[in-house]
Formats: sequence, C-alpha cells, structure tokens
Amino acid sequence: MKRTNFIALISYIFLTCTSLFAGVTSWPINFSDNGIAISIYSPNLEKINGSNIEFRSVVSVNFDEKNMLAGVAWLNAEVSLNNNEAVFNNTTLNSFKISSTNDIEKVKTVISAALKSNLIVMTKAEFSDWSNLSESNLDFKNEPPIIKFMTNSAVCVMIEGEPKWKLDNKVGKLLNSPYVVLSYDNDPLTYFLRAGKIWFTSDKLFDGNWQVVQNIPEVVLNAVTNLEQSEIEKDFNDIYTNELPQIIVSTNIIELFCTSGAPDWNLIKNSDLMYIKNTNRDVFKDPATQKIYVLISGRWFCSDAIDGTWVYVKPSDLPKIFSTILDDENIFGRSDGFT
Repeated sequence: MKRTNFIALISYIFLTCTSLFAGVTSWPINFSDNGIAISIYSPNLEKINGSNIEFRSVVSVNFDEKNMLAGVAWLNAEVSLNNNEAVFNNTTLNSFKISSTNDIEKVKTVISAALKSNLIVMTKAEFSDWSNLSESNLDFKNEPPIIKFMTNSAVCVMIEGEPKWKLDNKVGKLLNSPYVVLSYDNDPLTYFLRAGKIWFTSDKLFDGNWQVVQNIPEVVLNAVTNLEQSEIEKDFNDIYTNELPQIIVSTNIIELFCTSGAPDWNLIKNSDLMYIKNTNRDVFKDPATQKIYVLISGRWFCSDAIDGTWVYVKPSDLPKIFSTILDDENIFGRSDGFT
C-alpha cells in the first residue's frame, strides 16, 4: 500500500471511525479512484500458503456512465488478523483478462492504483467461511522479523535454509538463494558474490568480511557466463553507485534499516511525531513514550530502542499521535529496501 495513502487512511480511522474496517457483509466491494468507479465481486480462493493468498474475482471499471469494462482479475495479498478482522495487505494484481485487449493496460493501471489506496477487509468469521479454515486455524503469525539498524549501506543476501550447492569443476553454485553466490575450492575455499557489475569475495560464507574483487578466476566467470542478471542484481547497479554496501549473509529474514551516519531524528511538520530523515525506511518515534515504530510490509512493530526487542502492534493500538501525520511525500512512500 502506498505510504501516503496508508497514513491518510490511519488518520481517517482515528478521526472518523470509518466503516472500512467493519468487515465485508456483501459483495461487490466498491472503490473510487480519481472519479473512476471500481467494483470487486465475490472472489474465489485459488491458493493459500500461511498468510499469503491468491484469489480471482470479476472486476468492473466504470470510467463514466457509458464506458464500463469488466473482466477477471487474478490477485494476491498478505492477510493479517487484527482483533476480529482479516485485512488484505499489499493486494496486487497479477493478471487481468478482458475481451477488449485495447483497453487492458488502461484498466490494469486503474485497478492497481485502487488496490494501493484501499484495503479489503473481512471479519474473521467471513474469512473463515471463505477460506474453509476454522477460526482456530487462522493462526497467521505477526512475529517480528530480525530488525537491524545500520549506519552504513548494507544488503542481506538471503539463503532459504541450509546452503545447497551444485558442484562442477571445483565451483559450487548456491541453489537456494535469489543472489548469485559461488564457492571455489582452490585451497583455500573462497566464496564469490556477483552483484550486478560488481563482484565481492570472502573466505567465509557467513560472518565473512566481504570485499570487492577485480580479478575473478576464469573458472568462476565461466560458471555464470550464460546467467543473466536478476532484478535484485540490477538494483546494485542503480542504487549502489557511490557507496558499496556491507554484505550480510543469513538464513533468516533480516529487515535492514540503513542510515547515512547516525540516525537523524526530525519532527514531522505540525506534529510531535518524529521520523528518521536519513533513511529510505519508515521509522517513527513517539516523544511522549520514546517508543520507536517501524512499518514493514503493512505491519507495525514497536520497540523501546533501535537495538531493543520488537513487538507487533495492531493498527488500532497505534498512538493517537499518528492521526496528526500529514500526507508528506518527503517522509512517506519509502522504499522497503533489501531484505
């Protein structure tokens, strides 16, 4: 959800007690975006994996009284349970089918914009009926990930489980990571990370001192000759042009909050709430309690200190000071960075 709209929505909840979070008692759900009416009809569940769901629904878009288009949308979302509600966070449009192919890109743009600025909400009972899960089995977890603040640029190279390698001619390719990581057993064993146009090397995979390297063994280069750069690698080229990041390899999800030097706390205009100016993440402090709040994938977490213990916070339990936040694009709409 776009941060600017999310903050506006929080204010709306606190100030008007809107019925948006009252649950869906009937379909379709009707949205309006820049004068365009969008209706999402009763969805069909395609797949559920933990808190992640995939579903399809008939969606209609009314540009005006004479121009209405309808088609089938395939969507996915991350469901969080708050009090008696099942909230669809980060709802995104995967694909859309419509008879008039000339209008499909226009319609997809309109639907995607509406999904960013609106939430789909069911009661737990409704979600239980819809998903065929008993309420006792609705055990979506809101445990915080590992949250790490750093005063320099950093990237977490995530490995899903224990490292799995495919060996060929002394070179091992790491199979269970979105990053291009290789091992080279040339006594001693050395590790290489291809990061866009940059290569890093270390004598340890975990807790290693990863350094930029210019001379790559030919056998290592040959192992990835035909392997195109992923979107993750391209981010290195676009983001880390001036400052090379610290490399952190982990089998756990780590949310990195990187600042350019020490955190620069600033007051938000017309509010007592504070934020860190020199980061691309959403970090806030309530001066009254000195508690720190971070927003990660639509979920709020709170701690007494940057290096403290983090706990999940329901949106309804956020301090009322959050309702004073202005729709300031210089503060919100931050990138989620690397995780």
